[in-house]
Order: sequence, then C-alpha cells, then structure tokens
Amino acid sequence: MERGVSARDISRWVEEHDEAERNLRRAEPAMAALEEEQITKRLEKYRTSALGDLSMDKPEGHQRFMSLQLNGTATKLIREVKVEQCTRLINKYDIDMISFAEHGLNMGRFPPSQTFNSFFQAETELRSVTGHNSTENPETQHQQGGTGIMGVGELLEYYKKPANDFRKLGRWTSVIIEGSPQHRTRVVSAYCVGKTKPEGHGRVYQQHLRYLQHKGWDQTKTPYQLFCDDLLWQLQVWVGQGDRIILCMDANEHVLYGGLCKRLLDEKLGLNLAEISHKAWSEQEPNTYIDGSKPIDGVWASEGLEIGGFKMLSFGESVGDHRTMIFDVTTRSLIGKFEHRVVRADCRRLNCKTHSLISYMTILERLMSVHKMDQRLDTLIEAIVDDTPTAEQQAKMESLDRQMIELQKCAERKCRKIIKPDMEFSGPVKLWHERLQAYKALIRWKSGNSCNSSNIIRTALRRGIENPRQMSIDHMRMNEKYCKARKRLLKDSAPQLRRDHLRSQLLQAEKKKDSEKKRTIKARMRRETDKKMWYFINRSQKDPRCGAFHFVQKVVDGEIQESTNQEETEEFVFEENEMRFQLAAEAPISSTKLIEQLGYLGDSDIAKQLVEGSYEIPDEVDDATALILEEIGRVGVQLTNGDINITITAEEFQYFWRRIKEGTASSYSGIHYGHYKAASHSSRLSAFLAKKITLISRTGCPPERWSYGLTVMLEKIAGIALVNKLRAILLMEADFNFQTS
Repeated sequence: MERGVSARDISRWVEEHDEAERNLRRAEPAMAALEEEQITKRLEKYRTSALGDLSMDKPEGHQRFMSLQLNGTATKLIREVKVEQCTRLINKYDIDMISFAEHGLNMGRFPPSQTFNSFFQAETELRSVTGHNSTENPETQHQQGGTGIMGVGELLEYYKKPANDFRKLGRWTSVIIEGSPQHRTRVVSAYCVGKTKPEGHGRVYQQHLRYLQHKGWDQTKTPYQLFCDDLLWQLQVWVGQGDRIILCMDANEHVLYGGLCKRLLDEKLGLNLAEISHKAWSEQEPNTYIDGSKPIDGVWASEGLEIGGFKMLSFGESVGDHRTMIFDVTTRSLIGKFEHRVVRADCRRLNCKTHSLISYMTILERLMSVHKMDQRLDTLIEAIVDDTPTAEQQAKMESLDRQMIELQKCAERKCRKIIKPDMEFSGPVKLWHERLQAYKALIRWKSGNSCNSSNIIRTALRRGIENPRQMSIDHMRMNEKYCKARKRLLKDSAPQLRRDHLRSQLLQAEKKKDSEKKRTIKARMRRETDKKMWYFINRSQKDPRCGAFHFVQKVVDGEIQESTNQEETEEFVFEENEMRFQLAAEAPISSTKLIEQLGYLGDSDIAKQLVEGSYEIPDEVDDATALILEEIGRVGVQLTNGDINITITAEEFQYFWRRIKEGTASSYSGIHYGHYKAASHSSRLSAFLAKKITLISRTGCPPERWSYGLTVMLEKIAGIALVNKLRAILLMEADFNFQTS
C-alpha cells in the first residue's frame, strides 16, 4: 500500500499489543500492584497546577525571560528530549532569553563551533554563553553542574559581553543587555552548590571541594561559603558599575529564608534586589523541586526593573525536575526605551525552485480563463485609437490591472501550503505523522466536537485504520500514544531516512529514464546538504547582524533627539528625504527661465515643442543640459514618425525575467519579482503581461499602484541611527522596474 499501512503492519502491532497484555497477566500480582502504586505516586507529583499570572501573548513593549533547571543534558537522547521541550516553550510563550542551570556538559570536549545554541535546529538567530568547571577536564562530555544563558531573536541586538565565573568553576554566567552605555541590565544564571555534602567524585560539591584543597582553603571555607562570598562580591562590583541585575538561581535553599538568599536582600550590601517569584505563590508556598518540600528556585531583580506577568509552570509542563519560571520585563526599564515588537514577514509561498511554480501557473491560467482576461485585454487594445485612451478606457485599464493583481495574489496563496515539520520528511515519518493526525481527528470527533465526520472517517480508512466508527475513544487514545511514541523514535534517524528517501526517488527516476525528475532530485539533495553545512558555518563564524531599527535620531540644536513612536519616526524620515529629493532643484537648468516655461508637470507648450524637436534651446542653458534636451527632441520625432515601435514581445519578457534574481525586494502591492519570474515560464502569462506593459508604455497611462513606493532606510554604519547617516532606497513595483529597464 502506498498510503497508510499494510495488513502486515497492523498484524504486527496487534501481536505486540497482545504480547504486552499477556506479560501483564503473567506478572506477579503483588509486584504489579507495587509497581502501579509507585508509578501513580510519581505521576501525582507531576499533576500540579501552574502558579502566577502571565498572558500567553507577550505584551507590547515587554521582553520575556524563562528560567529553568535542566538537570543534565549529557547524553544525546536526554539532550534532544529537553531541547525539544525548550523549543516548545520558546514557541508557545514567545521567549526572548533563557537562563538555565545544571546543563551537565563538559563544553571543553565539544568542538568550538558546537555551542549550546547549536543543539537547537532553529531558523531564527540564537546566541548562547555557557559555563562549566574548566579547572578540571574529565575525559567525557559529561560533567555535573554548569550554567548558561541563551538569547533568541530580537533581543540579540542588545546582547553584549557574555561573562563567566571568575574562578572558572561554572557557578554562574552572565550577559549584558545594553540599550546605551548609561542604561544596561545584566542577566545572571547561577547554580548554588548548597550546604549538603554529597559523596561521589563527579558531584558539584566534590568538584568545588577539590578546588579548595588545591588552593589550601579547605580548612577555612566550604564550597557553599565560597559561593556565597564570591557571588555577593561579584554582584556588588556589577551594581557599582551601574548594572541593573536579573539573577535566576537554583539556590538549593529557601529563596526567602536561606542564608544566602537573606543576604541578597540585605540593605547593608546595597544590591537593591527583590525576590519576585514568591509573588506568584498561592496561600501555601510550593516546592520548586519535584522531590523537595520548599521553594529553592527563584528570581531576584533590581528594584528599578518593571516586572510584568510571572508564571511558575507545573512540573508536567516544565523542563527537567524543577519548576520552569517565565516572566516579563518592560523594555523601557530593561534597556532604557520602549521597544515595539517587530513582526517578521511571512515567507513567500511562491518560489520558482519548488513545485509551487507549476501549481502557481496552473491556478493563475485557470483564473484568467474564468475571468476572460486575455479577451478583455485584446478588446481594450483594439478599442484605443492612436494610443490615446478615453477616460472610460483608462478606467478599464485600471480595473483590469487591479483584477490581475488579485488573481496573482490568489494563485500565490493556493500554490503551496507552508508547514514547519518537527522532523525531515521521509516515508516512515509521513506514515506515522499521518496516522497520528488521523487518530487525533477521530478523538475530536468521538469527543463530540463540531467537525466533518465523513472526511475524518474517510481519512482514517486511507491511513489503514480499520473500523474507526466502532472504535472506542480509549482505544483511540491508546493508539494515538503508540503512534506518537513510534514517531518520536524516528527523530534520531530522520536525517538518514531523508537521505534514503531521496536516493530511492533518484533510483526510481533513473529506472524510468526521467531526466527532468533526476535533475530536480539531485538539485534538492545538493540544496539540502548545502543548507545544513552553511547553517553551522554561519552559526559559528558569521558576525551577528544588527536587528531592525525601532527608532531614528536627528540632531536638533547640537543635541541628539530620538523618535519615540511610529509617527515621529516617519516624520524624521520624511523631513530628511524631502530635503534629499529636492537636491535636483540645484541643477543648472533651475537657474534659467526654461524651468518655469516647462512647468512643474512638463505639460506646457514649451514641453510639447521639446518633444516635437521644434524648440530652439536658449544660449543660457549649459552644454550638458542642451545635449539632453536635443536627445529628447530626436527621440520624440522618431516616436511621432513611427520610427520607434514600442512593443514588448513575450520573448523579451521571458528573456528579462528568467535572468533576474527572484529574491530582489520590490512591490508595495505584494506582487514581487517571483510572480513575473514564474510568469516567464508560461507562454500565455508572458504574452498577457507583455501586452499589458506595452499598452501602458504606449498610452502613458500607468496603473495607480505605480504611484506608490516603499522607502527603506538602511544603515551605512552599523549601529548608527542618525537619519542623515542612513541610506534611503525606494522600492517600486516589479513591473515598473521592468518597464523602465
């Protein structure tokens, strides 16, 4: 079977299920009951509720932080599970920065390019700093303890100066979030060794004890005392430098009444910190470690920082065996200015290198046939006399252009479905993913939710699910869990399965002598390999990019004034660009009477004479301008006599657009270069668009959208937001750029 699963697969699953039930029946009742009781008790601990109040959508003008305790990520399997959990929370809550403790990695055993953020296969930019005990170097990648911080997306614009524990024990790491040298916040992730004295060579306490013995301090200090003294001294130094502090710490003691935690709040030290996680507690203080009895994980923030929502997740939703904490801080208090959220543009559905090209052309040609676009354009061209359309004909030209734009947008929306899979596509992944989705749909239907039951049953049958109507909801849920587990098992082998899938497709194309499909598959294999390779190269070697500007500056009376909202930003830009666009007024012709005779729009009698070649150029006009005016007259005469024929053929249209770079930015209307590049692969679309642009050129009646453009301000010098130091470019419509080329 090409779709769903085979009868052999189903038979095997039934045998596995029956065998599991037989094993349960054969088990000793007392042992099974004890095991069941222990599992039930363990699960009860995870069934806690979340605490605090935090909106799912991040408020405007806030940055969102997440503090978590990883409890070790040394083995590949555990690391991938916890990275997946982190990724889910990052996407769900739109996290900007993560503080994590006890990653359990000896980063000295990893290649320099393999940083903590490289474990996340994310399309957005990530940057991380990790700390581990580098005074020792075990022969494995596992080392208990360690801390780290990872920045995500927009906040990286302000991410500065990562730092580690000065004793190189990995007890804390920090980064600075800096909006200006006068206003900066330091985020610190710390892991306190605690007062207990666990045995075991690799335990964090024993690592620090060996450090004290090496220094000869083991008779005067304990690892806990060393941590407290060093952290408090370091915090005093940072506060003395003017840093605001966000400290996320696994304190291994009560966050309000522990010895170190009370010293953090001591006014005599002058740290001006406040513990903020306890405000999310209910009437009874929670345990933040699943096997503990008190809150040992907390967040301390400088009093000048404005904290928004705060939430302690349940153990079931958290990463590791400690409660994960999520909280908001206003950007105004964090970096000294209100920060608007940048909404990233969606990716283009139409891409000429994918199957969307054929789909787009098919949909657009069908829509053009439905609306008789070719016939209407031909009729309009025949009706226009001497390339001088009437007002009614101009309105028809505009209506035809607007409808074509709508059809192009509709074809792009339907040409490809954008999905973000959690693993690479292959036959086994597709099988278990589709089967899992089928069971989820059946559960929704069986639960009484409003849905199309016929489609759900039909899909389930296609996926090889027998008798879905008679299946109980418990049976559905059991099968859903089984499919989810089988799909998760494929995660490690998904890249290899993807390569095997492409090789199989290539062999089939070779067997069928399909050279076009062979070429396409080889290009895809090469593209996917290069993408992965350059992803890791750029992640480790490429300089970080500056983020989008949220404001611009201008100099007023010798002082720098900064825009505070969208209206002010646009006003600053318009003032600067208005001055730049008027620089043409300084051309030599502006000092002659001719400029007045031509008129602002160039529609005077003198302008007509220039085009006809009958105007005598006065002596006051400089030589360069005179040559331009003579050339205008020469071309005008040729146009009038019919020596120049303005006709853009379909072949010329195709020649131009097939050579163009599809990713070139343009078109405020949304009809980007990709639309015309795709059209160049269709004889019908090329002929229609070539005729339309020819008509515009001959009549001199452009569509209304050609009168709009998008001004983009680009940095000349990285980090300089002065409006007079920015480069302004004007993005016009793609077909306008073609017409003027």
